[in-house]
Amino acid sequence: MTVFSSRHLHLSDLLRLLPWVPHLHVCDIGFGNGDLAVALDAYGFQVSALEVNPDCISLAQQRYPHSNVQWLHQDIRGFRMQRDTYGLILCLNVFPFIPNGERARIIGRLKSALKPGGILIISGLSRKDSWAEKKYARTSNQISSRPTGVFLAEEFVKRFDTWQTLWAFDGYVEIRNLDNKAAHHVQQRIFKKPALPCSLPDSEPFSLQGVGLRLNLQRSINADVLSATELSVDFLELFAEGVHDLKMDRSLLLLSKKIPLSLYSHGLSLGSPLPESERYLENLQRLHQRTGARWLKLALGFHRSEQYALPFLQALLPTEEALETVKTKLRQLRRLLSCPLVLEHLPHRLAPEQWEMDEAIFLKHIAEEGECLLALNLETLKHNARCFGLSPAHYIQKLPAHRVIALHIETIEDFEEKETQALLTEIFEKLHLRMLTYTPVLSAQAVQKHILPLYQKLQRIKR
Repeated sequence: MTVFSSRHLHLSDLLRLLPWVPHLHVCDIGFGNGDLAVALDAYGFQVSALEVNPDCISLAQQRYPHSNVQWLHQDIRGFRMQRDTYGLILCLNVFPFIPNGERARIIGRLKSALKPGGILIISGLSRKDSWAEKKYARTSNQISSRPTGVFLAEEFVKRFDTWQTLWAFDGYVEIRNLDNKAAHHVQQRIFKKPALPCSLPDSEPFSLQGVGLRLNLQRSINADVLSATELSVDFLELFAEGVHDLKMDRSLLLLSKKIPLSLYSHGLSLGSPLPESERYLENLQRLHQRTGARWLKLALGFHRSEQYALPFLQALLPTEEALETVKTKLRQLRRLLSCPLVLEHLPHRLAPEQWEMDEAIFLKHIAEEGECLLALNLETLKHNARCFGLSPAHYIQKLPAHRVIALHIETIEDFEEKETQALLTEIFEKLHLRMLTYTPVLSAQAVQKHILPLYQKLQRIKR
């Protein structure tokens, strides 16, 4: 994201910001003719639009009778805004009608009402404008007039010193709701509220998430994907790399209204000391905010080194060097993401010879020292246990039970085998699982026969 200041904001500039809005609830203060509020509604957001002029309310309702916008006859000074409620707040050319003495309190309320990572678009007159000393502003009780409220550049620096500035413009713009003048001298800003640091939910148990379907979306969210929401699942788990295109954002937003979403990423090279692309990390943060997921699941592997790049992720060698690299990467991610990180192990393609530690102990150190959670893949668990000369049950016993919260199942070809059934019993008895995921290759009959009973067992264990 970059600061632009060579021209004033256009509608296209605002629309390009929409994929970066972290929450579906937005607020348009002083909506004017309502065009922008309706555009936000059509995109998929839940829009609250405020206006003090009742004629604007009536006109908007007549022009857009089928819109889902909540048109509110409200003055921002009397409108109750809950803390951390909105992903986007627009307050365009409202402050010319608010006295200077009330400006600081209202800005404070706007800042508080935004969710972490949320965006505030704000504009108003500068002191250079001819309106600056005229009494066009009204007190909240409408009894008396005051000098027009204006913005100062140094005030923005002071009040938003820890926020990221995405846009800054000072100059002349035509403002239709003020008067018939050709243009007014304004200040326009777009600010982004800092996100909260990542934290591990140690203070209270990670809540039960249920059964999820893992989808690998490569092109678009189509009818087949939407039909998956009719399955007896609690959430969909999407590959981040399959939905990273900004053009898919509106579809993601609409899908999130139908069913809870989470993300699974193969794109991070957690075992590589090379820094990740800032653009990729920003996009991963955007996707995490868009899905509203309570966690982010990452594949624990590497696909880059100083000499070459691999076409697919490789399982990490369980060494002290790899452990330190992963911990460094986790600290990097924690500055961007405000959710628990869940790491899922990968199958080793070659049997180890003399490595520094077996994988179960390696995962234990990562979870505890890296302050993250773990996910097991059922097939990988059986394969990797054999690689290290362990039984799956012995492998499980070495893991930190309170940090293993997820189980993923790729296939159920051997579910009828006593060995697999015994392993699943061991998993449920020893580990604190909070979610199960499976892939679409499993038939509906297989899900009904094997997955849902596991879910019911998971619920009984929780109770």
